This record gives sequence, C-alpha cells and structure tokens, in this order.
Amino acid sequence: MKINVKKNIVVSIVFLLVLLGTVQIFAINMRYPSPIDTPTRIGETTSYFGMEMTCTGKSIDSIKNTCTKYDMEIPPEYYKYGMSLEDLNICNISITFQNNSSETRSTYPYFFHLVSGVWENTIGPELYRGFNNTDQLKIELEPGEKKTIVLPIQMEHMFFSEKEWDSIESQEFQLLFTVYPFKRYFLI
Repeated sequence: MKINVKKNIVVSIVFLLVLLGTVQIFAINMRYPSPIDTPTRIGETTSYFGMEMTCTGKSIDSIKNTCTKYDMEIPPEYYKYGMSLEDLNICNISITFQNNSSETRSTYPYFFHLVSGVWENTIGPELYRGFNNTDQLKIELEPGEKKTIVLPIQMEHMFFSEKEWDSIESQEFQLLFTVYPFKRYFLI
C-alpha cells in the first residue's frame, strides 16, 4: 500500500511539472511570437539604422580568382590551418549604403550573415579590409554620403553536399541583417 501511495505522489508531481512546463512554453511563445519574414530582393532598397541599403549583386568564385580580381595576395591566415584553397570559395556581395539623414550613421560588416539551410557565415575580416581598401571594420557614412562595399563571405566545401557545391553559384541564399522582431534579409 505504501509503495502505491509513493508511486502516485511521484506520478502526480511529474505530471504537475510537465503541465507547468507546457504552460510556461505557451506563455513565452505568446509573449515572443515568431519573427515576421521581410525579404528584400537584389536591386531593391530597404532602410537600415537610418540609412538606405541596396544589394547590387553577388558573385561566387574561388579564393584565388577573387583575390586576383581585387589585386591582393591571399591572406596568410588561409594557409595556417591546412585548409585546401581548392575547397574554398568566396561569395562577394555588393551593398550600397546611402545616408539621407542629417547625422553620421554607422554599422558593422559582421552584422551581415549569409545563410543557406543550416549553414551560416559572416565576413572574412582580412578579405573585407583588402577588398574595401580600409583598416576599419566599421561602415560609417556622413550625412548625404553614399558608399558601396563588398562583403566577402567564405564558403568551405565541407559544409555543403557534393550536389550543393557543384551548383553553388545558382543557389539561393539569405543575407540576414536583423533577426527579431522582423527577420530582414536580402534574398540573393
């Protein structure tokens, strides 16, 4: 008899905890609903931290061809970890920023994340500095200023299936720049 009472008490406590956990999950989901998807296509303009921003294009090429195009050496960091340069592509995304406000506006290039399924990456700082001829990892615009930057994002073969890698140039990606409450991104 004592065993049945203890068993009933334990089962009741577990049931109560599961019920309370379910209520908490429901309450949190009601308070913080899923983000609202707001995509922007290449060539369209959207607002961002008081600036206008337009994605003007994307290209994907090997790191060797990309560095040759920008007349720079492959950064030494890419040789440190035994990475095969043959298995490394760079996705270059051109973004034009326009500051139409009366104040200086700024953002950072590493706020932008390229996403495809479960894969995600942000800029390579060495390449960003070289491709944009800057020592800064800050995008700053004076009132009325317009600036185009290149976001170089590293793509390694090991993170994609063979089929995905073979058609990487034609795949659709999201260049994510805000997550909540609006999931804002360029569809590229």
